[in-house]
Amino acid sequence: KKKSRFWDLIRGKIVLIFSLLIIMLIAMLTVSSSNLKTLQSELNEFAEKDMAQQLQINQLATDISKMENAEQSYVITGKNNFLNTYKAKQDAISTNLKKLNDSFSGREKEMKSLSSIEQFYNTYIQYAERVVKARDASGIENAQRLIMAGNGKTAMDYIDVHIEMMNELLASQNSARIK
Repeated sequence: KKKSRFWDLIRGKIVLIFSLLIIMLIAMLTVSSSNLKTLQSELNEFAEKDMAQQLQINQLATDISKMENAEQSYVITGKNNFLNTYKAKQDAISTNLKKLNDSFSGREKEMKSLSSIEQFYNTYIQYAERVVKARDASGIENAQRLIMAGNGKTAMDYIDVHIEMMNELLASQNSARIK
């Protein structure tokens, strides 16, 4: 009877209500803690993987632009330091493309865009090698004729378009992840 009287008293009801509130707070704390761990994991992946991929794409665009500038500077001046820069950027781009291929493995849309970038890059490299050889073999005039044909410019324009498409794809995926 004492137990049943205790719950009938105001003190018993208050203890019961506070006990239920504490249980609810513990449940909310557990759920919040779990959600925070999931959010932290997502943010880490976003910062370490997704943003790194976007930075790699931007670095690729920068290196390709610098390589093109070095190639054109070599054609104009004939100075070997520009040719060395051109080759160094080629190596950096090859390394970056390999990393991006590994990074996007199993992701169809990204691999398709990256494949297009690589195709146009390889077209540009073939063109640039012909221009450099023409410059070495017979001077600036023959190299200028190849440049005026516009094949390199066209390839670079397509590279820029596909890099922009890749950036838009990654940005939309990153936006969706943030939401």
